Parts: sequence; C-alpha cells; structure tokens
Amino acid sequence: MALRYVILHHIGHGAPHYYLMVESTPGGLLLTWRSPEWPIRQPTNLTRIGEHRRDFLEYEGPLSDNRGQVTRIASGDCQAVWQAAHEFVLSLPEVTLTIQRLDDDHWLATPT
Repeated sequence: MALRYVILHHIGHGAPHYYLMVESTPGGLLLTWRSPEWPIRQPTNLTRIGEHRRDFLEYEGPLSDNRGQVTRIASGDCQAVWQAAHEFVLSLPEVTLTIQRLDDDHWLATPT
C-alpha cells in the first residue's frame, strides 16, 4: 500500500538536521525520525520523535516557539513493509532503507 512521506531540513534550532516523516497508515499521523544527514548513504543513527500532524507533508516555514524553520527536501509516495515489530523496509524514490529499532527512541537506517 502506498504511503506519503516528506523529508524536511530543520535549521535554526540546535545543529541542522533532517526529519524523515512517513504516514503511519494511509491518511494517518506521520511517524517521525530525526537524522543528522540526508540522503542516507551509509548506516545512520536516527532518533524517533513523536508523531506529527499531516500538515507537515506540505508545510515549509517557521516553527512555533522560535524553534527554527523547515524546508522540504523531498516528498511523495513510498512503500513501508514491516519485517518485525521493530524493523521495516522503507522504499522511497531516492533510496531504500532498512530501519531497525535499537532501543528506546534509537533506530538504525541502513541503505539496501
């Protein structure tokens, strides 16, 4: 089943980083991970953060409470196939990643 995703570049609040956001289900909230780089070309540690509103699929601009701003880097449709409770393969147009939960909010994204 096709899901929507967005990659946002976040600046102006801490070190610049990227958000990988993927629909939890078609039309659902966005599962969100923070990444230090994009595109991911080697195994990269991600930090899982709270689910986000679907508005971020289209939003670019300042964030509330002076938390910097986001710019959309990529967006579109993707496929997510869960292999286990804490591991899935995410197929984006630009890369396919195996994403595995390591512990708590720490995940590892590995290009395949």
